[in-house]
Amino acid sequence: MGRLRILLADEHALLMDVFRKLLEPEFEVVGTVSDGQTLLAGALQWQPDLIVADIGLPLLQGTDAGRKFRKLLPKTRFLVVAMNDDASSAADAIREWAAGFLLRQTGGPQLVYAIQELITGKLLVT
Repeated sequence: MGRLRILLADEHALLMDVFRKLLEPEFEVVGTVSDGQTLLAGALQWQPDLIVADIGLPLLQGTDAGRKFRKLLPKTRFLVVAMNDDASSAADAIREWAAGFLLRQTGGPQLVYAIQELITGKLLVT
């Protein structure tokens, strides 16, 4: 099996650059997008194994994108990255469409760990 293919989605270019640099030694980052509509198009184009996305993307909120995405690409896993620690949002995302929920305050090694856990089929919530 080849390297895990990851699509990054966040409106902050600097954060995506940091994520890319952190992840590329171990994973293949197939693309980066900055809004929900481009996320859906990119997911269909690149067919990633995993999407790492901010839940508050412009043009299409991450929750709406996640539900649409789940229908279009049911085998792709979705890791939500969020600013707030709202437990009900995390529970709703995990129940409906996400495989993991990670707070932005978490360090870089935790992102890599979360992805490794999701690869094995586990769920992860910080």
